[in-house]
Amino acid sequence: PIALQVGGSEIGDLIECCKYAKNHSYDEINLNVGCPSKAVQKGAFGACLMKKKHLVSDCLKYMLDNFDKEVSMKCRIGIDNQTSYDFFSEFIHTTTKSGIKIVYVHARNAILSGLSPKNNRNIPPLKYQYVSRIKKDFPNIQFIINGGINNLDMALKLSREYDGVMIGRLIQSNPFCLLKVD
Repeated sequence: PIALQVGGSEIGDLIECCKYAKNHSYDEINLNVGCPSKAVQKGAFGACLMKKKHLVSDCLKYMLDNFDKEVSMKCRIGIDNQTSYDFFSEFIHTTTKSGIKIVYVHARNAILSGLSPKNNRNIPPLKYQYVSRIKKDFPNIQFIINGGINNLDMALKLSREYDGVMIGRLIQSNPFCLLKVD
């Protein structure tokens, strides 16, 4: 299966992305609500959208209405000083009302100013326990863990606890680690 990850908050643009994904036979379209870069914030998408959970829910709903396959979201567990589990839980509660069934979670807070995107992948502490708890609170949603997974042994261990793992940076830094993955 191949997913297309998009960023944005303009519903018309997201509908166009869905048409593109459909015309090019993508199996899934994913709304990125996790990127903390300044450029992304200027465009009013990425992690800054976690402040606008109802807008995110609306975006996802329109995407679901315009794509006949899987629509998912990637997010963080919080932003800036919004680090409580309650903030994360309320965000998931609101956005999954859209009807999505898969959420990829980078298990760190996103710091929107003062940290580079690279530092945002390492400095805020990982809180896998938030993802474990949200998985129990929302049993009908699949939660795919992301963040800090730097080898396949760790990925295998986490895949037994969560609904899946996302290992983009591991593959980027060492694509040959997948040679014997099966």
